[in-house]
Amino acid sequence: MGCGMSYFKWLAETDRVRPGGRLLDIGESCLIDATAADIEWVWDRFGCTLPPADRPGLAAEYAYRSTLNAHPTTPTLFLSEALDPTSVGYDALDMVTARVAHKFDLNVHTLARARRGTFDLVVNFGTTEHVVNQFNSLRVIHDAAAVGGYIFHQVPATGFINHGYFTYDALLFRELAAANGYDLLDVWFGGPKEAGNVLTNAAHHPTVLDAGKIDNNLPWLEKSPVPNSTINVLLRKTRDAPFAVGLEIKTAAGKVDPSAGFANELVEPDPAPGGPPAASDWATPPDGDGWLGRMLAKAS
Repeated sequence: MGCGMSYFKWLAETDRVRPGGRLLDIGESCLIDATAADIEWVWDRFGCTLPPADRPGLAAEYAYRSTLNAHPTTPTLFLSEALDPTSVGYDALDMVTARVAHKFDLNVHTLARARRGTFDLVVNFGTTEHVVNQFNSLRVIHDAAAVGGYIFHQVPATGFINHGYFTYDALLFRELAAANGYDLLDVWFGGPKEAGNVLTNAAHHPTVLDAGKIDNNLPWLEKSPVPNSTINVLLRKTRDAPFAVGLEIKTAAGKVDPSAGFANELVEPDPAPGGPPAASDWATPPDGDGWLGRMLAKAS
């Protein structure tokens, strides 16, 4: 996960990150491509408790580390390090604690009630595409944001072959905004930066290169790279309400009748999502109160 300095600066200059505000990072992000002047800018904007004499040397060190990627001995700069001496309250949720993250599994955990609605900005800089449970990931983000607070997603839109489990369509965010009453403030695409080819999957799946497979047009695929692009989405939460989802029904076999419900012999009446019952002051186990059925019924 990485937060580009230009993106953080944009969020700050548009007052989505404010002095004294609270920021939740979904995945403990590094801060990428910051100069020493950028680091000083962050400290000036949000207040800095460092002794003035210490700032230039530390800013230079941080700027150098923000350019590193998987260095064998020197860690890449974390966003939390740049914010530590400022008035911004920073928290992160992650499966591992690289520096200050709270251990949290987006597949199964629910945000602790005391933490819900407490963040002015929730950022997802390329984390959720690595999580199978998209519903829960987006619900955690929704629950964390305060009413009037902002949510920023920067996730893969095209390409990024074998980078993660998912790429994202703008349709998802439009319908997510509609279902939850979010203000959809901004959408744009970043890139393309490099490209990949689906045929690289032959390294794990040799049949990818079998020209005898149905519709496997190898000559066309060989010369059709997929650009790596990201989608950037800024949302504002406008109401205190449970998380809801849209339901994409353009290809449904018939009209969806919301009054019909889902009662039949194949539907468990009160589904409880699985997962280990781990708990902390940040994470609570899945609630098992039938939220999935309620959300789908509401969406239809």
